[in-house]
Amino acid sequence: MAEELLGHVVRRDRKRLGISQRELQRRVRELAIKSNDRLSDQIKSEFLKVESSFIKIDDKWVWSGIAGSFLSNIERGVSKIATERERRFLAEALGFETSRYIGIEVDPMHLLVPAVNIIERSIVFEPEDKQAGVSILSYFAEILNKQYTGVHVKTAIIQEGSKVTLRIETPDGQLLNEVERTLRDYGMVVMGQIPIEKFTADKDLPRCDQGLRP
Repeated sequence: MAEELLGHVVRRDRKRLGISQRELQRRVRELAIKSNDRLSDQIKSEFLKVESSFIKIDDKWVWSGIAGSFLSNIERGVSKIATERERRFLAEALGFETSRYIGIEVDPMHLLVPAVNIIERSIVFEPEDKQAGVSILSYFAEILNKQYTGVHVKTAIIQEGSKVTLRIETPDGQLLNEVERTLRDYGMVVMGQIPIEKFTADKDLPRCDQGLRP
């Protein structure tokens, strides 16, 4: 599996540079505000003073153009789309050529489906489990990318109730690895309700509170 998800690449880049998710959000937001030709200099100045994506000017609510959760959604694999403009902002905010992130896949299912030989039954996430489920798929994609790039393996995703399992086998059917995650427990980690150390040894587990921590 040669491809990578945009969220994985961005997270690796910013960690290598020692930049927190919150700081990268701030930089992207600043670039978005300064480049928005529809905003007056006064409004831009007001936006740059506050962290909110919305401010009230002359009794009207104005939006800066980049939501505060944008980056955390990208890194967790929740976002299905990242525009070329947003990708350019990410690269520029990290000091790279603006084309660095162009063309990199965002949706984990687009990487998992070609790599997974079998999806047993259908994968169904209830509304309350959606964020945890998408994060699990993003996590599975990262495992395949990190550990099995260039390796010919058979893979399957199996869901049994709240349990979602990634099964990895050799072409002749020998089990190499089986990664099991439970939606409820994973969701509690995603929401920051239980510490990651009690759930997994993987410190790169995607979760929504990453934007709140250095």
